[in-house]
Amino acid sequence: MEKELREKLNDFLHRREIRSEIKSAVAKGQKSIVVRFEDLLQHDKELARYLLDHPEDFFMEAAKELAGIAESPLQLRVCGLGKENTVEIRNLREIHLEKFIQIEGIVTRASEIRPELVVAAFKCKWCGQLQLIEQTGEILKKPVLCENPNCTQRGGPFELDIENSKFRDWQFLGLQERPEQLGRGRMPRKLDCIVRDDLTEKAVPGNHVEVTGFLQALPERTREGQRKTVFRKVFFINYLDIKHKGVEEIELSEEDEKQIKKLAQDPNLREKLIRSIAPSIYGNEQVKEGILLQLMGCDPVELEDGTRIRGDIHILLIGDPGVAKSAILKWVSEVAPRGLYTSGVKSTAAGLTATAVRDEYTGGWVLEAGALVIADGGIACVDEFEKMDEREANAILESLEQQTISVSKGGIMATLNTRIPVLAAANPKEGRIDKNLPIVQQIT
Repeated sequence: MEKELREKLNDFLHRREIRSEIKSAVAKGQKSIVVRFEDLLQHDKELARYLLDHPEDFFMEAAKELAGIAESPLQLRVCGLGKENTVEIRNLREIHLEKFIQIEGIVTRASEIRPELVVAAFKCKWCGQLQLIEQTGEILKKPVLCENPNCTQRGGPFELDIENSKFRDWQFLGLQERPEQLGRGRMPRKLDCIVRDDLTEKAVPGNHVEVTGFLQALPERTREGQRKTVFRKVFFINYLDIKHKGVEEIELSEEDEKQIKKLAQDPNLREKLIRSIAPSIYGNEQVKEGILLQLMGCDPVELEDGTRIRGDIHILLIGDPGVAKSAILKWVSEVAPRGLYTSGVKSTAAGLTATAVRDEYTGGWVLEAGALVIADGGIACVDEFEKMDEREANAILESLEQQTISVSKGGIMATLNTRIPVLAAANPKEGRIDKNLPIVQQIT
């Protein structure tokens, strides 16, 4: 960064409101402060453009300036890049490499938090000289020569001194396109992401997130260790915000509370709420009332012996084809917070629950969330339920009653939450309802 831009960055970070943020962050022991891109743009357009074109250099200089002001390590995070700097995952190209951009998606994978080496301390085995080397990239940088001029073997060997090295928290996230971003018949694209420090363990599978950061192309290697000509895309996240929250995470403003209290006084509120369920579909008032109660639910009950009784209602709609069952399910999945729509046709147990996949970065196994886990805190809508194989149907029994999924795969033993009501739809066994036969015979 040129001297003129460095001075502009210094001026920006010394603004009264920024210094106040820095002071507050230091007092609370936080590792970063957040500023809006619009504020940076209003301060200096050239500096904002430099951030978009050279994000790594920008944040490196910002960290140095903040360390001088705060007298402790502090990172700068930038949010709110706007639509003009937002790129869909499937539209990422080589022109976006090393550029500061904004991306939206759903978190589908999250690895365990691991320590990442930031500054490596190497000790010369001959003279004991300690040498610090800053680490960038994925490959460990080692010293070439011992810094001690009196060392008799300056070429090493060198030993990594863990105690005097510096680490930071590191986590891998898998991001996937949101359903509303997909065209008809398109498969969702995925993107590998890295978060560090205070951004780790902030997002969990199922979160709809908006992230800012920069895209890098990292080399892949053959089994023999040779580099390939095709690189993989990795997005290094600078700022992460959870956008579509589950019901329990929604924060009500004072105005929201006033509106709710006002509605509660309406004697016709029940009928109005029922009519508000899939309003484009005529009739089906009893079905809509059931779905309304399902969306409301109640708190789970914890008994003295530790038994938990779920507070969610599961509903199965059975009827002839063409009576708007699928339309109702899609409406609910789109309106409800963290709603998810899936089909029982060719659904697998792993796709509905969870599966163990190999983590490219750590070499270990991580859990990849299925549909029911991703919908945790929301509602899962399963269409064509009768077409689900018996094995897949049995796989979700624990989820329906205990609202958890126990997984033991790839050396991983975990219990994942599926605190959701399930709204399912199915056709009768023979395709249509036969009024001359008992209902039970047509659905079992």
